[in-house]
Amino acid sequence: MQWGRLFDNISAGVLAIVVHLVFAALLVFTLDWQSSPEAVGTEPDPLNAVVIDSDAVQAEIKKLEEREREEREAEEERVRKLEKQMTEVTEQRESEEEKLAELQEQLENEKLRAEQEAERVALLKAEQEKEAERLKALEQERKAEAERKAQAEEETKRAEKEKAAVEEAKLKLEAERERAAKEQREAEALRAKAEEEKRKAEEQTRIADEQRRKAEEQKQLAEEEQRLAEEEVRKAEEEQRLAEEEVRKAEEQRRMAEAAKQLAELKKQQAEKEQRLAEEEKRKAEEQRRMAEAAKQLAELKKQQAEKEQRLAEEEKRKAEEAKLKAEEEKRHKEAELALQEMVAEEQLALDLETQSARAEYVAQIYAKVKRNWIKPTSSGTNLSCVVKVDQRPGGEVAAVVITESSGDAAFDRSVVRAINKASPLPQPRDATVFERVIKFKFVP
Repeated sequence: MQWGRLFDNISAGVLAIVVHLVFAALLVFTLDWQSSPEAVGTEPDPLNAVVIDSDAVQAEIKKLEEREREEREAEEERVRKLEKQMTEVTEQRESEEEKLAELQEQLENEKLRAEQEAERVALLKAEQEKEAERLKALEQERKAEAERKAQAEEETKRAEKEKAAVEEAKLKLEAERERAAKEQREAEALRAKAEEEKRKAEEQTRIADEQRRKAEEQKQLAEEEQRLAEEEVRKAEEEQRLAEEEVRKAEEQRRMAEAAKQLAELKKQQAEKEQRLAEEEKRKAEEQRRMAEAAKQLAELKKQQAEKEQRLAEEEKRKAEEAKLKAEEEKRHKEAELALQEMVAEEQLALDLETQSARAEYVAQIYAKVKRNWIKPTSSGTNLSCVVKVDQRPGGEVAAVVITESSGDAAFDRSVVRAINKASPLPQPRDATVFERVIKFKFVP
């Protein structure tokens, strides 16, 4: 960068020197240094300036401008390409940021689903524990029911034994009664018959009571058997429900295992996504670093372009000012030379070559003193001139000043009149014969 800037400065300096040399050569070879004075009338018109052919200078300036324009266009093209690359990189970064945002949103959704699944698994575990406790309570109830059934069976067996003992006692009692009745019938026929009838009545009552008791016992046994049957049905239903519960429990365990597998898979996917996100963040950081470097390079290029454009603008401004000053100086030089030639030409009609030289020197002295006392008005432009006629007294005191050909700028004309009055008394010639009361010359700053 510094070498390029140094090369640009050297190139600009060389080109400026070449332009000045071309101007100097054109000035030397195009001015007519051997021009002889021409005779003029009493009030001759100002001589025309010698025109300098500036085609070569213009061609050289055009080449320089063309070269600078091509370099500026190439630099602008390179800046446009860099800006385009910067735009593409920015768009790519925005696209990557959108993808990253989508991945982050998916990861958040996956995390939410995983949390919901974990909550559901926790609820299932809690329900499973509750179900296990309920099954345990049912198992204890089933064991208690089995114990009650065993006790009922023992009671049934004991009732059957008691029933058999009652039947046996009844048979014995019947035999004993028959024997007693037979003995009593034999001892007391009438009393026995009456007692037998009484006994029979009591026996029938007892039998009725016994039958009623047996019917009650049968009824209780039937009810107990029905209860036991219902208990068996309930137990079968409970066992079926327990079997179904075991199937459901197995299905729930399978589903929980599958949910745990899915949860593990989700955790694995989440880990992979987090890894991808970490890699994406790393790539994004690298991309941002690369973009920062590109932006830095672009800023540096823009800075270089701005500095180069500023240098070019300053160089162009300097060249324009130099060309303008050069042109003004040349114009003033030519106009001054023309003015001197005019004054010399006016005196050549009456004087010989020596007198003309003295008069030219005399007029040049007057012109120089007027120019030293002239102050340019701030409102006046450049490239102005006017023709003045000065009436002076012996000794050089200015009597009157008249503008015979105005510059078109009243302030400029007044400044010339003030300069002539300020220069009074005007310089006196070495040869008194060349003194004239009325002098006419063209004032060119």
